[in-house]
Amino acid sequence: MYSKNKPLTQKATDRLQAIREYSSLGSGYELATKDLEIRGAGNLLGREQSGHIISVGFGMYCKLLEDSINEIKGIQESKHKYIDIPIDLLSINPNYIPNVRERLSIYRRLLRLKKRSEIDNVLEELLDRYGPCPSQLYKNLKLIRQED
Repeated sequence: MYSKNKPLTQKATDRLQAIREYSSLGSGYELATKDLEIRGAGNLLGREQSGHIISVGFGMYCKLLEDSINEIKGIQESKHKYIDIPIDLLSINPNYIPNVRERLSIYRRLLRLKKRSEIDNVLEELLDRYGPCPSQLYKNLKLIRQED
């Protein structure tokens, strides 16, 4: 419900359109995806984030989440070890990778690397898919790569 006397913001209009478009039974995932596109991914990876993720770090948070899911599914814990990359060094400009899903996929891939030398493979893929990597991200990844 909204007042016809008060103009809606563009985001509000987009949300209402999404609700109209995805109102059929079973379209909850599409609606949630559209909402994520409209409002953005939030500050899960930002400095403003509060709560558990800030205290354990994004990489560890993902690992804990994965372990919990595997436990529920009855899958034995993975013995993989991952390198620890400070998330502040991985900030990917949304202008470089505008699609939220693709950007989160790259974050996840970087956080799941087992060897620092694998960063070069990710850099090659970024260059191939999105063009030259932003200079700060490139420098940070190369810095992390050198810490072997």
